[in-house]
Amino acid sequence: MEKNKNRRIFDFRRDNGNQEIKSGERKEAKKEKRTGGTLRKNTLLCVGRAILWIMLIFFFVRGVIVTFRPDTLTEAQQVISDFRKELVTEKKLNNEVLSFAQNFVYEYLTYTAGEEKDYKERLKQYITSTSNVSDTEIYKGAQKAVYVQAYRMEQLDKEHFDVYVLAEVQYEYYREQEATQESAETRLKVPVLSRDGEMVVDGLPMFVNDNTLLEDYQILEYSGQAADEQTAAGVGMAVTSFLKAYYEQDETVIDYYLSQDADRSKFIGL
Repeated sequence: MEKNKNRRIFDFRRDNGNQEIKSGERKEAKKEKRTGGTLRKNTLLCVGRAILWIMLIFFFVRGVIVTFRPDTLTEAQQVISDFRKELVTEKKLNNEVLSFAQNFVYEYLTYTAGEEKDYKERLKQYITSTSNVSDTEIYKGAQKAVYVQAYRMEQLDKEHFDVYVLAEVQYEYYREQEATQESAETRLKVPVLSRDGEMVVDGLPMFVNDNTLLEDYQILEYSGQAADEQTAAGVGMAVTSFLKAYYEQDETVIDYYLSQDADRSKFIGL
């Protein structure tokens, strides 16, 4: 009896031990399962946070770039503004050089016999003291420039220019004690030096044969068919846009569009 009782107690304890071991194994498995799920969850959260931060940084950097980088319209306006300043400066210099040469030719071609001193005084404001431009021999009689127009200019370098001036001169001379008047048209090439806003005639003016008339040109006759509606509409839109810009925009803007240096790709949509 005692042996059977002890055997039952041993078997019970052994069964309880086995159950405890199995229960522990199940708890351990559940713990490992929970730990694995937690790790996966934490990994996904880390990846999601990383993606979110990357997106935030990307949009922040892009916003900063857009904020400090001028848009296309602003850039185009800046290009036009810079071109306008350069063009205004260039036009101002050209106009000053042309006017200087034109005024000089008027004084140079206007004189009266016996008034050589006055003639030289008038030319002093255009020539240097060492120049011999005013040493022109004045014949009996008088002449006067009734019309002068500087019509063309060649820039030789940064400071030197050749200006072409058209002049109509009225001559008065005496033939057998009788005063005679004649008019003639002439052209002169005047060398001009411009430096630091000051100008001077840099040499003797030359009478030149600068005929700019294209004598052999013949007007061609054009014949053809009327354009279709699509072509006519496109041409009409182009002409309308040009006239709108021509009459409403600043003159220097039109000059830029027509210049060879214009970057027309920057003005799409203006």
